[in-house]
Amino acid sequence: VDNWKRSRLEVTMLMRLMRAVILHYSKEFKDNGIRLIWIGTEQGMDRSLVSSIKEIVEKTKQAKKF
Repeated sequence: VDNWKRSRLEVTMLMRLMRAVILHYSKEFKDNGIRLIWIGTEQGMDRSLVSSIKEIVEKTKQAKKF
């Protein structure tokens, strides 16, 4: 909740950072059998970030490690 009180620029940069990290590690997750589970809300999040999260969740849904 407190993160949404940050400046618009700061929130945007945090969303970009999160997306970059997800994209960077997505292949490693898949290659090592790591499953990503998203328990957050999409409300207020950038659509490209939500799309990236959904994509990696789908790609890793058969993995056994968390």
